[in-house]
Amino acid sequence: MPNVKMTEIEAQYQRINIFKGKQHRLIYYRPMLKKAYQVTKDDVKQIQIYHYRIFIVLFVSLMAMVITDEDLLLTVGSGVLALGLVEAWFYFFKIRSFPLQLNFTPSKRIGFIQTHLDESYKIVNIRIFSYIAITVAAIAGAFVGDYQPLYFFGMMAIAVFGLYQVGILIYVQSLRKKGK
Repeated sequence: MPNVKMTEIEAQYQRINIFKGKQHRLIYYRPMLKKAYQVTKDDVKQIQIYHYRIFIVLFVSLMAMVITDEDLLLTVGSGVLALGLVEAWFYFFKIRSFPLQLNFTPSKRIGFIQTHLDESYKIVNIRIFSYIAITVAAIAGAFVGDYQPLYFFGMMAIAVFGLYQVGILIYVQSLRKKGK
């Protein structure tokens, strides 16, 4: 693991491919296209919205499922439409407004575990207990609620994700206690 200390803001930025350039400007790097764009702090919020597009699609799909009484075609269609709108908004309106940054090579990425090691141990503990609460709520909701199989498997997926995150964060805390 690299011994690079960074602030929590820089760690959050790096998760969405935003780096600091040579003149301490924020640079958004598109690894698939190998292009870099100069952005401002206000643009970072909009880039975060783009990077959370899957959650937007899931939210729209779940709302469509509730409103249309589980009509599969409308549920999937609304999710695809939401994804298309977010992609079009980002590619045609936002990314074209950013100035292109030439000759930019991103710094070596700091790993997920290293970013958690750089965070305060209290923050990591809060995250552990939050994910435990989410896992317990998902399991309780899955077994207590009279759900269709789709809802049941969705709740179980949330519980598995919560347990996975708890495992990673406990591993981070054990590394911290070992002095790494």
